[in-house]
Amino acid sequence: MMRGGAAFIIMLHHLSGYVSYGKPLDFILNNIGALMATVFFFYSGYGLMYNLKHKEGYMNSFVKRRLPNVIFPYLLANIFYILYQLLTGSFPGIAYYVSEMRKGYTLVPYSWYVIVIILLYCIFYISFKWLKPEKGIILCILLNIIYMLFIYKIGFGEWWYNTCFAFSFGIVFSMYYDKANAFLQKKPVQKFGGFLLLFLMLLVVGKLINQVYVLMLIKSLRAVVFCLCMLYFSMLLQKRILPLEFLGNLSFEIYLYQGFAIGICWEYFNTNILFFTCMTLIATLITSYVMHKVNNKIHIR
Repeated sequence: MMRGGAAFIIMLHHLSGYVSYGKPLDFILNNIGALMATVFFFYSGYGLMYNLKHKEGYMNSFVKRRLPNVIFPYLLANIFYILYQLLTGSFPGIAYYVSEMRKGYTLVPYSWYVIVIILLYCIFYISFKWLKPEKGIILCILLNIIYMLFIYKIGFGEWWYNTCFAFSFGIVFSMYYDKANAFLQKKPVQKFGGFLLLFLMLLVVGKLINQVYVLMLIKSLRAVVFCLCMLYFSMLLQKRILPLEFLGNLSFEIYLYQGFAIGICWEYFNTNILFFTCMTLIATLITSYVMHKVNNKIHIR
């Protein structure tokens, strides 16, 4: 349900780059929507460490079983986009996309997250394949930071690095789950309020500071605090919300195909904000559902 809610907000965040929903909502979508990627990074790190702790020999089959679950659907999405552009006569050529990738742009719109999560999976493998978990965590955090600094140095957009530290936090949270959960359960309302206030403070401070490395530190801390706020929020979801579960099951495909839906709908329905938004959401869900079935059918996922 958390993944589903995050995927929905991310779609609205990307839509707000095309149309305005009013200053208050635009402000929320710009600042909160961009942070929703932390939910996926956190749960990815959490899930990997959970499996490492509970599945014997997990790392032995990691490369063979885990990485293809992400890489193959991503390759399929790239083929999907190329075929669509070839059919419509809008394919600019491989050289164009190679040039764009050097600037941090991808053939599949908004798919930076997929590339980052693949790299983080590799970092996880390097960190825990040969080291005990306690030492592996240190190496994983170090490599996560090195990745962030490297991506900044080569000039990619900040979205490539400003939320991905949540992956390491998810690993740490999962490794020390009992202690972390005990901490969260004590005075949850007061702590939720405290973390929410801290998040808002970091949001404001991030707007005032221009020093790059300090800002990178603040945004990484903000990602961790945001994860904690979302964890407390998830504790309030005592009932199953089926639409969010449905979106959660399609969240990876939504990430891959929302850009396609936005582009198509913007071309035909850009004169009416509400209609454009509704059609984009519908097109995203239909495409994601179909491709999710395709991925499962060919045993990719």
